[in-house]
Amino acid sequence: MKNLFILIAILITGIAYSQQMAYSAWEFTAEENAQDQLAELFDERYLDKEFKSGGVSLERLGAGRQNGSTHRMVWIYELGKRGLASDTAEERRNFRTAFRSLVESWGEQYSGRIQSWQEGDTSKTPYVHIWLINPADPDAFKKGHDKIVDALPEVFKDQDRTVGFGTFDINMQRGASHWVAISGSNGTGDHINLINEVQTKHAKKIQKHVESRGEVEIKGSVIIQVLKRYM
Repeated sequence: MKNLFILIAILITGIAYSQQMAYSAWEFTAEENAQDQLAELFDERYLDKEFKSGGVSLERLGAGRQNGSTHRMVWIYELGKRGLASDTAEERRNFRTAFRSLVESWGEQYSGRIQSWQEGDTSKTPYVHIWLINPADPDAFKKGHDKIVDALPEVFKDQDRTVGFGTFDINMQRGASHWVAISGSNGTGDHINLINEVQTKHAKKIQKHVESRGEVEIKGSVIIQVLKRYM
């Protein structure tokens, strides 16, 4: 009887999260001067294609990257609905062969769920600062995070920034269980200006939301640049 209850709980959980968005990332070291070829290859494979859900991006790793990896490929999708709506085994095989020829070595792979997301304009803000964190209370952190984003539309929405919060469920990076991502117009200056603006102009406005998130351990951060994005 106990096993039956466990099975029912699993099935109910699966139904409740049937629309849950997730991601899977693969880091790699590209062959020297291969970035333009990678971009062309991704255009050939994914441009103007229909996806089952979500999409895929090609990204360059910047400040904070580890293990020599230079780029990563990231799928975003509804659980159970990853990939192109129309595809053939030959197309997949040809893409993998061409992709591998441009990769010197493969790096980390990790996956998780996207628990909050406000879409921005990555053509204007293609550089994303990702914090790797361990919130003491993930549910409280999510609520506080969402309230901060909603309270500062002039900082996030009006500046075309993408803002996200999610989990590392497979292969936690640097021991972090969660991440926060905010996009900006360049790799360093805009992100530093953002932090300064929030701390000097809006600290009082969001203080209660910051406190409501609870304690947070920051394990590190990385800057990535979105080179190609297909949704």
